[in-house]
Amino acid sequence: MKEFIYKYSPIFMWILGIGLLFDAVQNKNVVNMVSPSILIILAIYITIVRKNRKK
Repeated sequence: MKEFIYKYSPIFMWILGIGLLFDAVQNKNVVNMVSPSILIILAIYITIVRKNRKK
């Protein structure tokens, strides 16, 4: 279970971040756009760090 969470956590972060961002854009709520944006940036960072470690 731990390996599954480690492997797929960035994908879940992407899905959650895009879903929350889409909801905030639909409701035109700028304050709620901050958290999903940070979540998406964090998922990108985790993906880049993991790819660099494998090299």
